[in-house]
Amino acid sequence: MVVPLFGWSAGDLVTSIKILYSVASSQYKETASWLESFASDLERMREYITENPDARCTKNIVEQVGRIDKYYGEFETYLQKYDKGLFSSKGSNVVVGAGKKVKWALQELKGKVDSLKFAVTGPIVSLNLLLALQCRVDLSAVADKVIGMPPTPRIDDIETAFQGLHDRIRMLEDVQERMKEDLTAEGAIIRDEMSRCTSDSSVRILSSHYDAMAQIVSLIEEKDLAWKDSLSTMRQHLEHIEETQSRTQRFYEELHSQQQGLNRIEELLEHNDHLASKVNDVHEKLAALTFTPPKTALLDMTQTVCAVANVAGGASAFIAMVLKMTGGVRKWGGQQPAHGYCHDINHIA
Repeated sequence: MVVPLFGWSAGDLVTSIKILYSVASSQYKETASWLESFASDLERMREYITENPDARCTKNIVEQVGRIDKYYGEFETYLQKYDKGLFSSKGSNVVVGAGKKVKWALQELKGKVDSLKFAVTGPIVSLNLLLALQCRVDLSAVADKVIGMPPTPRIDDIETAFQGLHDRIRMLEDVQERMKEDLTAEGAIIRDEMSRCTSDSSVRILSSHYDAMAQIVSLIEEKDLAWKDSLSTMRQHLEHIEETQSRTQRFYEELHSQQQGLNRIEELLEHNDHLASKVNDVHEKLAALTFTPPKTALLDMTQTVCAVANVAGGASAFIAMVLKMTGGVRKWGGQQPAHGYCHDINHIA
């Protein structure tokens, strides 16, 4: 019979349990035992909800069962994929026949059951907690009912009240025992899962570490000489750069010194323009003397000669200064840079 609340048939679980017990070896007995316990828990939930639809915790219990239904639906789909005849409820002979028709690998079935167990353990623990809470509420209600009895209650009422109290206490004890088992099972599942994950991860990490170390050692051994050659080449390159930098610095200082000399030559050239102007004046005066009387011309000629001497002295001083300033250029081949201001030093001399 299909239970509308849960959306699955209790016969399905019973069939799966019987199949596992009939065809599985001892290593799968634990899986079948858990399925049997799982079916018992769900049956207890169904009975309680049917008998107490308006109880305080019924709504919460239904919600937790809905969470279980999702995972069991996936498990049921897995079972139906292989043989829909497994879920027939026509009799025990069909169950035996279904056990003979199991065609999937038991290891795969066990994996599916383990996945279901891991998924529903949390909701089952919550269900047992809710049942324990509801039992306490029921005990309080029964206790209040006993306390509220008339001073001369009937024997039947007292027996009924105590029987109800006894039933609730026994149910609470069963729930507590089931909670203890579920919590123990959940702890074992978590430990096994953590141990498996830790073991697999540790193996992978150690393997990767060993491989990486081996590769590093191999690379170091293969590239040792290459590194030494590279370091030597880099050292020589750095030395060459340092020497080039030193030469560049000296060349810059020499250029700076020559630039200062060129600046002074430009100043002297400007002074030379002034001398040239005086020479032109002298030429003009000499030309004028040709048309002047002898006495006056003699006086003017004397003055002109003095002026020429002054001009000649200034020109001599100019040439001497140029030769002095450009003396360092002879070291570079006797010719200054082509700036348009100077000519060959020998020509100037």
